[in-house]
Amino acid sequence: MKKSNNLLKRLIFLLLFVFSLYLVEGACFRLIDDYANWRLHIAWGEPDDPKENMFLKKLPLDHFSECPTDRPKPKHLGYWISEEVDYCTKTLSFTRPLQDHYKDFITYNLNPLGNFIKRNNSKADITELLLPNLNKFATANDVNAELARRVGDKIETAKAVFIKVVIKQDAYTRENEFKSLNSSFGFLARQGFACLVLPVSSPEGLVDKIMRFKKFEPELSINLFAWGEGKAATFLMKSCHLKPNLWNALFLTTAEEYISPPSSQNLPWVFFEVSEEQKFDEQGLSIIYDWIKSVRLGRNAFRNRFSGFIKLVDLVGPKKAIPSIFISYAINTQKFMNAIQPQPEAVYNEATIVYDDDISETKNETLKDDRFNQEKPEVSDFQEFGAASTKASFDCKIVREYREMNAGKPELLKVSNRDIIVKLGLKFEEMGENVLEQIRLQDPLFYRYYNSLLIIEESPLN
Repeated sequence: MKKSNNLLKRLIFLLLFVFSLYLVEGACFRLIDDYANWRLHIAWGEPDDPKENMFLKKLPLDHFSECPTDRPKPKHLGYWISEEVDYCTKTLSFTRPLQDHYKDFITYNLNPLGNFIKRNNSKADITELLLPNLNKFATANDVNAELARRVGDKIETAKAVFIKVVIKQDAYTRENEFKSLNSSFGFLARQGFACLVLPVSSPEGLVDKIMRFKKFEPELSINLFAWGEGKAATFLMKSCHLKPNLWNALFLTTAEEYISPPSSQNLPWVFFEVSEEQKFDEQGLSIIYDWIKSVRLGRNAFRNRFSGFIKLVDLVGPKKAIPSIFISYAINTQKFMNAIQPQPEAVYNEATIVYDDDISETKNETLKDDRFNQEKPEVSDFQEFGAASTKASFDCKIVREYREMNAGKPELLKVSNRDIIVKLGLKFEEMGENVLEQIRLQDPLFYRYYNSLLIIEESPLN
């Protein structure tokens, strides 16, 4: 009897322990963004190499919800919409911590745009393009495309551009819309997105403006996400017929009229918001079904599961902020798209992102390229420079390390820090474009000195 009681107590303890773990895991998934994303990748692998976790699939996890379009098309699509809404809620449940962060930001941040700047481009007919203060370093291809003067120059870039398409009503349409979206745009800018409000009068005008934007801002316009409400949502769908492959993702809220998808095999990812009234419009639902079914075609599991969603919306009319689920979807799908179809030249300088409440610092990383230690110039290489003072001007980490490594060579005392920076920098460039990028990560001050000295050397006054 006593043994039975002990066994029962142990069993109860074990059950309580397992239940506690279940509660803690659920709380982490709901509240911690990094953990939620980690669990998604444990379930499905990486976007460029998805692998379904057969062990986790046996558990009742939201990650493995069945796509409603995998089943035959039902006769009454109202039931299908309900299934799609449930699928959206479960599949995107990993984004809830990010949605919470966004809601807190737009509620409590009094200076959402912080130090981000807005820029105009008259050639592209673009006004007030909000930039994320994100730069990349120019490659040889960028120089050939006349985007930069030389390899290593900074080029303004963005992970994607989020465009709010609105119907042009008067001269203040853009200004008023931008003010209402300040907080949403500020949050997106902190995630590396450029943001823009684009007033248009027709689908043809929309396509014309986007094509000019792509022509005159080729670096920024690589990934374009667009959101439209009502008539603007209809314009976006029509633009896919006028110019296929124009968009990477579309957010379509209560479209005035639904337009069937084009026959293009490379459709943009789509997220529909449907009103309660539209839920009973069989003709409109049939077109939405065709969009969702079409975008989910493909071999990649991440594209199949995340390229098309539907959400019901209660209030019909212009929104004062971008819906939180749109924000989280845009941020995550940009990462998925980039992983599935990477942009090899987009080497981002994350240290240039500037926030109003904190300024990110360049990480102190150790160089992983052994060429840095093997191919530094010899002290004799500096003999072409004249003797100079070794005072503390142009002092930086790499120069100090170089002097320490060559402390036994008295001739180096005659070489200035300035000359060491120029000679080392030229040597690093000869070793390859990635080497100088690694140098920037280790010693940003050296990199800044080197670029400044190059400009001085190339000046016609010298």
